[in-house]
Amino acid sequence: MPVDAVHRVLPAAQADSVILLCRLRLSETQAAELMGVDEWAVTSHLRMAQRNMPGELTSAPATSPALAPPLLRSACQ
Repeated sequence: MPVDAVHRVLPAAQADSVILLCRLRLSETQAAELMGVDEWAVTSHLRMAQRNMPGELTSAPATSPALAPPLLRSACQ
């Protein structure tokens, strides 16, 4: 799913979490620093995004899902 489409269907914080973790493959720590929130908030935003867009977050990113943080191995394949 294109980046702009993610922002059209999800609230901003959820969309940012999806893009930073799934597309850019940042760690939860890095994403939290960029977003100015705690790591638990990034994790929460990603889980809410998964509920709002089941199956949509599995569009293939450039990198192997095996390299993703554990929470994302199922969400960002």
